[in-house]
Amino acid sequence: MTSIDQPLPAAPLPIDGLINFRDLGGVATFEGQRVQPGLVFRSDSLDRLSTLATDQLADLGIARVIDLRSDEEIAAHGRIETEGVEWIQHSIGAPPSSMDSWYESGIDPMITNYGLMTTDYASEVVNVLERIADAPAPVVVHCTSGKDRTGVIAAVVQLTLGVPSEVIVAEYEASSRNVREHFETMASKYPNMAARVPPEQRLRMAGTDPAWLEIALTPLVDAGGPDRWLAEQSGSDELANGLRRRLLVG
Repeated sequence: MTSIDQPLPAAPLPIDGLINFRDLGGVATFEGQRVQPGLVFRSDSLDRLSTLATDQLADLGIARVIDLRSDEEIAAHGRIETEGVEWIQHSIGAPPSSMDSWYESGIDPMITNYGLMTTDYASEVVNVLERIADAPAPVVVHCTSGKDRTGVIAAVVQLTLGVPSEVIVAEYEASSRNVREHFETMASKYPNMAARVPPEQRLRMAGTDPAWLEIALTPLVDAGGPDRWLAEQSGSDELANGLRRRLLVG
């Protein structure tokens, strides 16, 4: 464990109907700074929110929602439509329908999709980080479960900010507990997606694996670190610095 005192892992915030809504802030970096709480949140899908949930998000000051889901998912399940909240879609990773052919051909969908996020979808990852860096108010990033696509975005942000790797992994793995505890609720909410997963794979698909996250972060490591990777992908050194100016204190 790191010698830096860390609140690990971040507990879900009690937003009505959501199971994996968490604050990325509150943890320390190697340099002794802290990620400012209340600026970036991560979540499972914000479709079909209750009035109470909408009020709770407003109380947090959230004015921008970044949706990582595919067109296919949004068409099937809807999206947040709340006055005063900017909705932005930047889809990363393959759509759920891809899993059908992957399973049939014996391709591991988790390993494959994690690998795609920072290669084929690298430009969208950069777009997400730019929208976090330039957000004028608190922002929330979400996919369906808030575990895989959102987990990769959270890890790239934290790595760029200088959060220790063991903290990043602990925050990532916390989603496994949150999602597995509510697996039946998730399956009933998204029956078509649940039906795509073979029964023997469902527990695995509801979990996390540091090896999957490592696959997603390998391009950043190979580039010489997140700053160089972001500079290569965005064409500028400004993005990494912008994230640090926006999110670090102390």
